[in-house]
Amino acid sequence: MITQEELAQRFKRLRAARGWSLQDVARKIPEVSNSTLSNFETGKRKIDTDHFLLIATWMGVDLETPIPVETTETFNRIRSTLHNDPTLSVDGVAALMALMQAAYKEVTAS
Repeated sequence: MITQEELAQRFKRLRAARGWSLQDVARKIPEVSNSTLSNFETGKRKIDTDHFLLIATWMGVDLETPIPVETTETFNRIRSTLHNDPTLSVDGVAALMALMQAAYKEVTAS
């Protein structure tokens, strides 16, 4: 299972790579405040399970498998595009990403 520290580091890298401020992310995940995201990212405080799951879902993180240090650029672009679609919920984005990643693993397993 991924730790809060690992998720916080990954969150900070992903946010920076997309050029998003903490306020941008707080608007995309309205259940999590800007100050909660800031304290989480800097390690000043642990977040509760609900917020942890919301952030992980928003990022498309598989909670059962440790996050690889780097993900493919293709999946990052797809995830970013899906997150910017106002018709998709956080859960919808996570479901589509899980489906694409499972399909990718299936076709590359041979």
